[in-house]
Amino acid sequence: MANCKYCDKYVVDDGNAGMDDNYRMYHPECKPKTFSDLTDYERGEYDCVHGHQARDCDTDEYYNGYGTEYARQACASWYSEKQFLDIMGASE
Repeated sequence: MANCKYCDKYVVDDGNAGMDDNYRMYHPECKPKTFSDLTDYERGEYDCVHGHQARDCDTDEYYNGYGTEYARQACASWYSEKQFLDIMGASE
């Protein structure tokens, strides 16, 4: 029966709403994630984005997240290099 501390929209107190130590309510989906809240897939993405080596003996979801982000970065780099070469007239 108050506004969300994160998005400032009305929160219905239906048992699903969260409350912090100062009794401020929030929508559960608005609460920022901490590292321990990440899924295996998200941990894989995180490690790749931050330049960490892929961990040994982790789950398939972790490697899917790492691989997807690695491929996204590789495609973005290739596309940027191709655009540069097109602009410079060196791609012919």
